Amino acid sequence: MLFRSTQMRRLRDDKDESGFDRDTWNQMVELGWAGITIPEDFGGLGFGYMGMGVVMEECGRTLACSPLLATAVGASAIVACGSDDQKSSLLPQVAGGELLLALALEETPHHNPYGATTTAEKSGEGYKVSGAKKFVLDGHVADKLVVVARTSGNSGDRDGITLVLVDREAAGVSVTRTIMADSRNAANIEFDGAQGELLGEEGKGADALDSALDAGRVLLSAEMLGGLQECFERTIEYLKVREQFGVPIGSFQALKHRAAQMFCEVELSKSVVLEAL
Repeated sequence: MLFRSTQMRRLRDDKDESGFDRDTWNQMVELGWAGITIPEDFGGLGFGYMGMGVVMEECGRTLACSPLLATAVGASAIVACGSDDQKSSLLPQVAGGELLLALALEETPHHNPYGATTTAEKSGEGYKVSGAKKFVLDGHVADKLVVVARTSGNSGDRDGITLVLVDREAAGVSVTRTIMADSRNAANIEFDGAQGELLGEEGKGADALDSALDAGRVLLSAEMLGGLQECFERTIEYLKVREQFGVPIGSFQALKHRAAQMFCEVELSKSVVLEAL
């Protein structure tokens, strides 16, 4: 096994600067995980989301800390609306583990995909981005940020949403890492006229955003399914070995019924996640 929950605890307790183990990430890259959802034409495996779902499920079982989810979501945005030059330049680097990505979307504590007030203004061959993003998953380690900005319209409008690719270390980008209760890596990021390049068409980024969010939601669901199954299996094992009144507690009817009901819920969750993948 590449990683165990003990690794997550160590990274959490030491407040590791990256929030994930670089050697473990390199092993994941060598296995091709970073390129599972990237088309073969751009250096990936082209294995799709069913394949990535299996990997994310096992990551959930072991509480693996890695930038795999955030990078896969960012890559899906590039696949959805990037130019041929952008795909040819960026996606092979992602598949090779050389480039980490993150989607900078939220601006409040509530999920609001089209609520962007961060602005993007045309400047020469690129765009200048100004605004702030909250809880950007793996935003403190991403090499490039897919920023959801607005070039027209009002907060809540689909029209006017524009995706801009910004280097995390570009002038005008300020990153503050957050320490989350669930140990998930995240960052708050401020943009002050940061220069970036357009992804897709100006003002028509909502469709690509929807595609990226769908990928993120289903992969996160697969990861959560893995954690759920691990908890359930450990509980069942405990019911078999823990004794009370001279017998295993798993022989008690009340616990049998609860375990059977939970088994059905887990199986339904598997079916839902598989269909979504």
